[in-house]
Amino acid sequence: MNWALDKYARDPKVGGRFFDIKYDYENYRHGTPKRVTVDGFNLPNIARYGGVCADQAYFAASVGKSIGVPAVYAHGAAANSGHAWVGFLEATAREGWWNFDIGRYEAYRNVRGSVLDPQLREEIPDSYLSLLGEIIGSRLADRHNGIALTDAANRLMELEKKSAAFEPAPAGVATGIPTKPRKPDLASELELLELAVKQNPADRWSWLHVRDLAKGGRLSLDQKKKWAEALQRLCGNKYPDFALAICRR
Repeated sequence: MNWALDKYARDPKVGGRFFDIKYDYENYRHGTPKRVTVDGFNLPNIARYGGVCADQAYFAASVGKSIGVPAVYAHGAAANSGHAWVGFLEATAREGWWNFDIGRYEAYRNVRGSVLDPQLREEIPDSYLSLLGEIIGSRLADRHNGIALTDAANRLMELEKKSAAFEPAPAGVATGIPTKPRKPDLASELELLELAVKQNPADRWSWLHVRDLAKGGRLSLDQKKKWAEALQRLCGNKYPDFALAICRR
């Protein structure tokens, strides 16, 4: 990491590091052992000996993390082969976006990719990660409210599956504001999810819950149209891959 920091600290466009690594055609074509594997797999050796696309992507993503630029190793499959590339965050003071194009071979630009979610330790589509760029410039309170509202909707969904009633907080724990507990039904769930999306449209979980409700046959055609229009308005222009991932289900 110190080696990468000393060498690349002044260049935040870490996608270019992908092509700093020469391609190991001997390994690709003939299966000969990679020198970087024989001599030790680390960043200086990758730079010295080269590698295949997986090594190029690993190198670029590792350089990004070393110099403080959020970066991910992405991978996917085309019709006849797999491929790997790098995605990294570009940002200004008020907005940010994930760049999955610079550190990638042209022939694989249209391949959908997967990345590792560091919190869940699960593979997620790269379009889910792209949506997170929308969080830059948002208020912390709005993000927290969106998460709370989404969690509340999810809790009602779970109660509805169990045919259980929502038990409000006991006396002395609630805020003192007189409110009626919400019913665990579709109307309450959609109301909470709509409030969540308005607070923070960059939280994928709100959209995923709506997708699952539609996939399960719970939404009417009018409800599907309403949510599809909201998705297109809030996400469609900037994040078409994400919008498609939700709508196609």
